[in-house]
Amino acid sequence: MRVRVLLFGPLAARLNRREEVLELDAPATAADVYRHYAGADAVLGALGRDVLLAVNAEFAAPDTPLAERDEVALLPPMSGGSSGASPEEPSTASSAGAGAGAAPGGGPAGALLGAAGVASSSGAGSVAAAAASPGPDRGGVELVRGPIVLDRLRQMVAAPGHGGVVVFEGVTRADVLDGQPVLYLEYEAYEEMALRRMRELAAEARQRFAIGAVAMAHRLGRVVVGETSVAIAVGAPHRGPAFAACAWAITELKRSVPIWKREHTAEGHRWAEGTPFAGEPAGQS
Repeated sequence: MRVRVLLFGPLAARLNRREEVLELDAPATAADVYRHYAGADAVLGALGRDVLLAVNAEFAAPDTPLAERDEVALLPPMSGGSSGASPEEPSTASSAGAGAGAAPGGGPAGALLGAAGVASSSGAGSVAAAAASPGPDRGGVELVRGPIVLDRLRQMVAAPGHGGVVVFEGVTRADVLDGQPVLYLEYEAYEEMALRRMRELAAEARQRFAIGAVAMAHRLGRVVVGETSVAIAVGAPHRGPAFAACAWAITELKRSVPIWKREHTAEGHRWAEGTPFAGEPAGQS
């Protein structure tokens, strides 16, 4: 059986490749793909409870059966999922939220996050090049490789019946990494899955809160200090649900959308650490 394997962020850097075709004995499960790589690399093996699996752009349990030509992705923790020490932090423009991304520690995680490896700006599994990045659909989500236009997002959620419109900005702030100023961030994504997950979050927000519309945009590629890397706009009849939905949406986006970031200084770079999504880890079985 042949499956296409996608690797992202620090995992791609560690293994120095982004995708490959893997031959497995049938029957096979998603966990067999993880075991293939974990058995060849002690650091990856030690991270089994932090790596998630996706099959055909959907989160998958380790025991998910595989079929010929399935696409299996190994997902390290999404960058920005933890609180406190990331150079990305919400601006004061429209609403408040939690900053994200703790500095990596020692042990296997620290070794993985410090990996150099392949360049990350293009990203395996990309569904669109920079010049043809998909624009907002009716669900109002997009990944962009240029500036996020806040007024455009605001207009997407504005309506005569919306008395409250809240716009959140996550702005790359000046910070220090290993004693050196952070010059810029570099984002990559599993684009097909990221867009799907963002649409799911927008739909869930509309179910959870008394709101009318949600729009989300996230940057990919290089984002310098002072630029917006993520933005969420919510329109609702009243301000309370709009604020609540916006805060919930940014928290869920940063913990469950497959986007990773690398912090660059004049002397090097390091992947930002995130908190694993609440799914079944690859090393579970």
